[in-house]
Amino acid sequence: MQKRNFLQATVISAVLGLGFVSAMPAANATNLIPQREGEIETTDLGCIVSAANCITSSELGFTVTSLGYQDIDGNTYAPSRLFVDKGATENNWGGGIRFGFTDLGTNTSRDEYWLRPVAYDSSGGVRENGQLEVGRFRFDFGQKMAEIMLELFDIEDAFKTGILATDGIFETNAVARDGLLDQHGDNGKSSITLRNATYFVLQLGNTGRDSVFRRTGDGVRLSGFAVSRSVPEPSAAIGFGLLATAGTFGLKKRKKISEEIGN
Repeated sequence: MQKRNFLQATVISAVLGLGFVSAMPAANATNLIPQREGEIETTDLGCIVSAANCITSSELGFTVTSLGYQDIDGNTYAPSRLFVDKGATENNWGGGIRFGFTDLGTNTSRDEYWLRPVAYDSSGGVRENGQLEVGRFRFDFGQKMAEIMLELFDIEDAFKTGILATDGIFETNAVARDGLLDQHGDNGKSSITLRNATYFVLQLGNTGRDSVFRRTGDGVRLSGFAVSRSVPEPSAAIGFGLLATAGTFGLKKRKKISEEIGN
């Protein structure tokens, strides 16, 4: 009878242990847009600004690589820089990059920080004093993320901005074609969620004769960027259940002998 009762307790404990793990919520979403203005360090370009205003990969917790891109006619553009900007502030970052209190095109809320690309031409010259927000970037996290949430602001060229590559599952609240989003009107917002991804390649904005702004291009900013960290794999959940079982066994055992059980 004692053995049967002990076996029942063991099984119940295992089930409860597994139930506890499955009921644990995923970690809260973390905002990945730094709450200070400056330049995001990229693996290939580094920073053009002073060290105090360079937001490094170690501070971010992930890496960003800037990639060159082409327009519809095959013209190649140099990799863009990426900045954190707060609405309604003026900045002169050097190298021809100036953000006005009111920009030439895309303008956002005064109380929020945004990620904005700075487009270059084929010879490496800054376009529109750094106020053309077009660029292509690869974000690498080094581990699988449960969710990566992106919010894109002011898409006016249809199916030119969005996810070009990822190892995760793509979802969006907008009309999409191969990961690229439909236009959302002036100052509109579109969202993307990537699940179980370790990286993604993001195209922000568009330039060339197929843009609604043929002389310059359609600038787009990343207005929201957050992640939920990885949840335990099924094997880890089983491990937690077994630990719960081992705990029950240990309690039974301690009634008979004095013994320490380490984790």
